[in-house]
Amino acid sequence: MSRASGRNIVKQQLTLETRKKLYSTRRLLPLSKSLQFYWFEKNGQRIYTCHSSDIVNHEFGHAVLDGLRPYYFESILSQTAGFHEFLGDLTAILMAFRNNGFRESVIVESAGDLASGSLLSSLAQQFGDAVVGQPYLRSARNQLTMKDVARETATASGSQVLTGAMFDIIIALLGKYKQRQEDRLKADPTAKTSSLAQMFWFTIQRMQMMAIQPLDLLPPCDVTFRDYALAVLRAEQVVNPTDPNGCRAMMLDVFIKRGILDEAERAPVLAAAAVFDRPQLTILHSIDSIGASRGGAYRFVDDNRSDLFIPATADVVVAEIARANKHTTKARQMPDQIVVQYMG
Repeated sequence: MSRASGRNIVKQQLTLETRKKLYSTRRLLPLSKSLQFYWFEKNGQRIYTCHSSDIVNHEFGHAVLDGLRPYYFESILSQTAGFHEFLGDLTAILMAFRNNGFRESVIVESAGDLASGSLLSSLAQQFGDAVVGQPYLRSARNQLTMKDVARETATASGSQVLTGAMFDIIIALLGKYKQRQEDRLKADPTAKTSSLAQMFWFTIQRMQMMAIQPLDLLPPCDVTFRDYALAVLRAEQVVNPTDPNGCRAMMLDVFIKRGILDEAERAPVLAAAAVFDRPQLTILHSIDSIGASRGGAYRFVDDNRSDLFIPATADVVVAEIARANKHTTKARQMPDQIVVQYMG
């Protein structure tokens, strides 16, 4: 993991321990900066969790998020813990979808209808069957809402709502690619077409952008599902401002249906507005000085407390400085962004 420290990039090595002593789970240990994969026995057979690509990718998702937002592990909010589980599951889904052989299997099994297929939506089948008596740990193909899990204490239960929402978006996005191709063929029967396999690939490339780029917009601690939903919509507005295919409206529908956002938020989210509305700051600092060090970032934040709604007596800690390189939906590189995260 590369993290910024002033003008230097600090490389942090992630250790993988693949055959730990008998234990019925796998986990990321932030303090040791390691991923530890255990083994268990079922019907006299020793099963290593490191042999499951779903589990490995899930834990890698935890590691990436911990590198980006190390304070999430210290939060006491159940939704923050649930968000960690969600990102692990989403990473497993995205990584599975990038496997050519797996995509072909999904096409055959689902006949192009992801909502009816189970290969992609069921994670860690062997491990889940042994531990919880189900053919998966969590399934992305669910209809859970925030109301359904309001009384649940397990973080995994809450995470399924967000995982299911993003899986709904994957299905809807694939549907949009299919519809666009049908419209092209109606207008021009000789138009070049894409195979279902190619449309699957376009879908996962687009979904990866939709799901991962918003991580830069999340708070440094105590993230909620609502924070992520709004970050997804905001990131989509930045990279796809004209939105000719109605992707933001589609995602908003999903988040409202799942109870992550409220119907009252539809109008302000979809209202026409400038992509970037620069705040009026009292004391200007150069981008170079802000991004050069935590000290430079702190001076910028401290000089503009009133404009940033920070009480004069509140302590402020600069949690992270990062440089983000993003691309538009047409794969054009956008200007570099300096992301400053502070807590007060």
